[in-house]
Amino acid sequence: MNKIYAITTNDKYEYTALIKEATRQLNEYFNGERKVFDLFLDLTGTSFQIKVWQELLKILYGETKSYKDVGINNSKAC
Repeated sequence: MNKIYAITTNDKYEYTALIKEATRQLNEYFNGERKVFDLFLDLTGTSFQIKVWQELLKILYGETKSYKDVGINNSKAC
């Protein structure tokens, strides 16, 4: 398995190993113990979406960027 999935049945969730790892990394991040994530991300989308996601991955810990900042110079993005 190389993607994160949540499977729902009757309001119950089945947590895959990747979802558990994502949860662990998010908890570490919010506890101030992690500054970089190392999960596999399947960047499937339009070429514009992929460019935006690649820019989002460049934002360092503690930085903030607006949507306009990562709009990849696309006037329609904002």
